[in-house]
Amino acid sequence: MRKDEEELLQLIWTMAEEGASPLRADVVRASTEEDPDETLKRLAALEYVLEEGGRLALTASGAVQARRVVRSHRLAERLLNDVLGVCNDERERQACEIEHSLTDDAVDAICTLLGHPEECPHGKPIPPGPCCEQAHKAIGRLFVPLSELGPGESGRVAYIMSKRRGQLDRLAALGIYPGATVYVHQRQPGIVLQVDETQLAVDQESVSGVLVRPLGRVPARPRRHRHGMRFLRLPGRGRG
Repeated sequence: MRKDEEELLQLIWTMAEEGASPLRADVVRASTEEDPDETLKRLAALEYVLEEGGRLALTASGAVQARRVVRSHRLAERLLNDVLGVCNDERERQACEIEHSLTDDAVDAICTLLGHPEECPHGKPIPPGPCCEQAHKAIGRLFVPLSELGPGESGRVAYIMSKRRGQLDRLAALGIYPGATVYVHQRQPGIVLQVDETQLAVDQESVSGVLVRPLGRVPARPRRHRHGMRFLRLPGRGRG
């Protein structure tokens, strides 16, 4: 499909999410396309859009196409926001560019990477795809929150979801950043983590946005600090 046709289908879908078929005049006014009236004529000829009483509605086939574009756009927004840290107007602009170039397989790959999110950064629902249904049947997800790892389990930090620069800096200072391997020593009464040869006591809020790729259970060897404090050392970890 042409880009302007996808944009109009997406706009109609988005405006209809409020519950009523949008007025044609409102769609034309809200569109950023060069000639939305001409684009709507093509969509009607393709039997993607119906007009009745001045209101526009998607046909069954039009809804399939619109849903695909909306899903691609909102997942692109999540990728830009959660992984790349792109926010606000720039995120929206880039998502609009990306959505038209993504194949269905690429969209599913992004969805899987992000753990099958249900909402975009604006809180709007992301239409689920085949990968989401398969994920419910799968044993585990590709990435999980660090807070879900149990005692004796480890994971490699994939990305950190936080809009607060201070939190990112504090986590980085503790050695918790993308690529780092984290071992969970205990969950109760407080969370105690092992990062390289450093043992950390953290609260739930501090690690709420840390997502990791689970590495399974890793037996830890106790190591005594020179001042007598016990640390847990991950086996096979060097200083490189």
